[in-house]
Order: sequence, then structure tokens, then C-alpha cells
Amino acid sequence: MKKNFYCIIRFLLVFTFTMSCLTTFTKADELDDVNKQKDQKESEKDQKEDDLFDVNYSITSTSEAISLVSTRIADIEKDVSDAKEEEKAIRQEIESLETELSGTSNQYEKDYLEYSSIVSDIYKASSENKNDFLYVLMDFDTLEDAVYYSEIQTSLYESLTSLGQKLRDIQDKKVQVDADYKKIEETEDELALLQIDLGVQRSQLQILLNSQSAARTQVLNELKELDSEIASLDAEAQRIIASKYPGDNPGGGGGGVGVKPVGSEAGYFLVTVKDAGNNIKVERYVQGPVKVNSVSPLGVNGMYIFKGTLEARADTDVYLINELPVEQYIKGLGEMPSSWGINGLEALKVQAVAGRSYAIKNFNKRVHMNYNLVDSVSDQYYIGYSKETSSYGAYWAQAVDQTVGKVATYNGNIIPTYYSSSAAGHTLDNCEVWHVGENNCTPLPYTVSVSDWTDPANGKSYDTVGGSQYTYKNWRYSNDPPITESLLEDIINYGLGSSISDKVGTITSLQHVYNTGGSTITNNTKRTTKLIITGTTGTYTMNADNFRIAYNVKAPGHLAIWSKLWDVTYASGQWKFYSRGYGHKVGMSQYGAYGRALSGQSFEQILTHYYQNTSVSTVNTNYNIRIGLTKVPSAFYIQPTGNTTITSSSDTSISAENGDVIFIVEQ
Repeated sequence: MKKNFYCIIRFLLVFTFTMSCLTTFTKADELDDVNKQKDQKESEKDQKEDDLFDVNYSITSTSEAISLVSTRIADIEKDVSDAKEEEKAIRQEIESLETELSGTSNQYEKDYLEYSSIVSDIYKASSENKNDFLYVLMDFDTLEDAVYYSEIQTSLYESLTSLGQKLRDIQDKKVQVDADYKKIEETEDELALLQIDLGVQRSQLQILLNSQSAARTQVLNELKELDSEIASLDAEAQRIIASKYPGDNPGGGGGGVGVKPVGSEAGYFLVTVKDAGNNIKVERYVQGPVKVNSVSPLGVNGMYIFKGTLEARADTDVYLINELPVEQYIKGLGEMPSSWGINGLEALKVQAVAGRSYAIKNFNKRVHMNYNLVDSVSDQYYIGYSKETSSYGAYWAQAVDQTVGKVATYNGNIIPTYYSSSAAGHTLDNCEVWHVGENNCTPLPYTVSVSDWTDPANGKSYDTVGGSQYTYKNWRYSNDPPITESLLEDIINYGLGSSISDKVGTITSLQHVYNTGGSTITNNTKRTTKLIITGTTGTYTMNADNFRIAYNVKAPGHLAIWSKLWDVTYASGQWKFYSRGYGHKVGMSQYGAYGRALSGQSFEQILTHYYQNTSVSTVNTNYNIRIGLTKVPSAFYIQPTGNTTITSSSDTSISAENGDVIFIVEQ
């Protein structure tokens, strides 16, 4: 009986263990399925974000086109106004000439009659003695009378001759002024038609902009829906993880990813700590903010690792804030590949100095949200402690450690260290990028444009040395249609607001012209300024930016010119447009910095090249910075890797240790 009892107990234990394993495996499979669904949604979100980027770029291009057309309309309105003023002046001149012509004609007739009368008198006096002048003189009472009449005749003759010439001059000028008046009228008619055409173009552009804005709204709604689905999958994953625990699921909140409604106070939270055996160690309602502190790294949702303190509070727009020392924050920046440190450690040092300078310069940028910067490219791309633990992460940590406290300064002040992916030969100054068309813009002394060419004749730059894929790129997808002659003409017409065929006939060639005035790259080549269009009947020079705007609006598919430095080629009946560089090109070129590091330059040389007139200075960075974590969703859990304390304004501390799981849910 006792043996049978032990057998039964053994059977029950084995059965319980087996069922527990089956349940665990079932939960694991279920969790794996949810994670796969989430990966799929994340992939869809990435695609939608690409779509959003495209539509935003299209909106920018269309807005630029509307601005361009509006400027043209304003210019035409001024031309019409000037033409009307000129027309008014010409009309007044015509009236003045007509008055003068009338007066001169009357005087001419009067003088002519008087002249004729005198000539008639003299003729009568000499009629009987035509060949004897003395007899003529004798017909007058005195010699003085004869001389007087002779002088009058001469004077009237000269006056008549002068008036006749003046009359002819006035008539000729009136003919010319009449012709000018007619030309002005024709100009006004042409301007009126062009004004109408441009008005139609602006209306069409506005319709296009409205359509693009609607498309953006749709994409944003789809992204919002995807965020909601991802959040639901996050919550489902939390439910699966927590379903083996008794009681309510403390991590199963809803909400979107990254941002949340902002409360007026620090808020209230339910804090739950469970041990490795899935037992609740502590479950307590506390008043925010809630801070999780540990000298060891803290994991979040099994995806992110952060050093320092993690804080949850209601009066901000993110679910978690990471507070940590400034230098530790710099070690968490993911702006440059750590693998570049193998042969280009100096480039990583430049990035460390640039990242540190940006962080300190913009320290108060977001204090109204109870943190300093966000973890996205809206500020700087921050990925936390995983940057150090990833492959080659030690190189990045080394670069940060070897530049502790170093920043870029101008006249003793830290500068906003702008940087972008690839300048491809030459950087641009701030006026050329952010203040185009402003006559009073003066480039900042530390963002003046600088050359990055290494072999201009062959289009090689330090970005080429750094292996940039953007040094010479035709932006298109494999299924995008080609730019044919008819499509090219349509794009140009759009940019001109008129017909290019009327100016050049059938297009036979295009030639880009750089800021240097030629089509060959030199050490000073930094942007494309003109496009020379040659046709069967003539040549026309078009502004390069106007063409680029028109191309980005009208070119189909994903075709775009994503740089102000671009070239055009022709082959097999297709026009291709190649961009040089990627990003705004102000300040440091990241690929260029890598190329310079590979070429043996020090980080100080690289830094002061891209940021002209600056110095490398050392400042105190022995303080903390707070980063808003936009990638952490509402349903999150924290995994300590060492002894951890949880504090709040209403509770001294709650303890957790390695293997525990911490859930913090806003109430």
C-alpha cells in the first residue's frame, strides 16, 4: 500500500512536471508567434516610414515649386506694373508730341504764308526787269526797304527750313513712340497670358500639395494603426509572460509606442517586483516619479540595455527617461559604426567630440518635458549600453574615453556641431542650405564650406576613401521608369512655366554647370548652379535648383535628386541624374571623417577642417543628462542585472536583484 502510495505520488509529480513543461513549451510557442507577428508589423512600419519620408520629400519639393511659381507671378505682376507705368509715360509723351506737332505745323503754315507773300512782292517788283537787279531795287522807295525785305525773306526762309526739320523730327519720334507703345501693349498681353498660365500652374501645384498632404495623413494614420497593433502585440507578449503568475498582469497596459499623453503631475504607479521563480516579492501603489537605480545595467523588454537610472513619470511625453552621466550617454550614441575604429579610430573620436558638443550646446532643449534630449535623430541616435556590448563596441568606448570632456568651440563658446552622412567632395555653409535666397545671410564662421576632394578630376573625395555609397548615386528603384525625351521635356516645362520647345526646339543635349562655371569637377566644386539645354533651334540656360525642384515633383516612382551637387548623363535614349552626397552637408561629413582618419589625419585635424575657425577645448562633463526613450512602449518591464532599488516620492525604496522582473504601470 505504501509502495503504491509512493508510486501515485511519483506519478503525480512527473505528470505535474510534464504538464508544466508542456505549458511552458506552449507558452514559448505562443510567445514566439506573437514576436513573429510583431516583427512583421515592425517591418511594415519601416516600409511606411520610408513611404512617409518619400511623401514628405514630395511635399517639400511641391512647396518649393509653389514658392517658385509664386515668385514668378510676383515678378510678372511687377513687370505688368512697370509696363503700365511705361505705357502711361509713353502716352503722355505722345500727347506732348502731338501738341508740339500741332503748334509747329501751325507756325510752319503761318511762316510759309508770310514767306510766300514777300516772295510774291519781290517777284512782282522784278517782273518787268527780270534780268536787271537794279531795276528790281528801284521799285522800292529806298535802298533800306529793299535790304529790309531781302533780310526778311532770308530770315523767314531759314525759319521755315528749321521748322520743317523740327516737324519731320517730331513726326519721326512720334512714329517711334507709337511703335514703343504698341510693343508695350503686346508685352502686357504676353504677361497677362503668362500670369494666367502660372496661376493655373499654382492651382495645379496646390491640388498636388493637397493630395500629397492627404497621402501623408493616410500614411500617418497607417503608422498610428501599426503602432497600435505593435503595442497590442507588446501587451499580448506581456500577458503571455505574466500569465504564469497569479493575480493581475501588471505589465499588460495598452497605449502607443514612444510617446504618451502628458499629465499635469508626476502621477501614480503600480510597482510589482517578481523573482526568478515567478513569485511576487513586492506589489505597491506609489506616487511618481518612480526611479529604478542600479550600478549594473538595466534591461528593458529584453531588447534594450541602459546604464544609470530609469525613470517613469506622468508629466512628460515618454514612458521612460534614462538619466546617466554625460560621458556614459556619449558611449551610448549609435551615430557611427564602431567597426570604423579598427583602422579609423580618429573618426570615432571626431564623432565623440561632435556628439558631446551637440549634447552640451542643446542641454536645455527639452527641459519642459523633464528631460534634455531624445534618443532619436531628432537630436542624436542613442541606443544605450548595447552600443558598448555590440561587436567592435570597445573601439567606440575607447574613442569616448580618449576624448573625455573635449568639445568644439568658437571664441570660447561650444558650437552646434552639425553633421551628416556624406558631403561627397565639398561641404556647404548654413546659408546655402537653410537660408537660400536670403540676401542678408552671412555664413557662420564655423560652418563655412570646405573642400573634401582628393582627386577632383576623377570625382574622388574623402567620402570615397571612407567607402560611402553616396559619392555618386542615381537615386531610383529597379522598377522605376526611365527619363525619356518626352518626360524630360515635361519636367523642364514644369520648372520653367513655359514651353522649352519654343526656346530651343527639340532637345538634343543637357549640360550641368557647377558653381565654378564649368562642367568639370575641380577642388572648389560644391554645387550645381545651371543646366544648359541645347536644342535644334537654340540654347537655354536654366537655374539648377529650379530644375531639381521640378524633377523631384514630376519625376515618377522614387526618382529624385537628393543633393545640390548633381550631374546629368545620356545613354541609350535615357537621361540619368546622379547625386553626389547625402544629407544637408553642413559641418562634418561622417564618411569623409572616416576617409580622413584612414588617410592618417588626427581627430583634431579632422574636426578643425570641418568646423573652420574652431578649437578643441576641454570642459567639465561631471554631471548627468536625461534622455527621453521614444522607443520604449507603454507595456514595459525592467530586468536588473545586479542589486537595484526602486524609489518614489511616496516610498523610500523597494529592492530588486539579478533575475527579478520589475513592472511599472501608470494608474
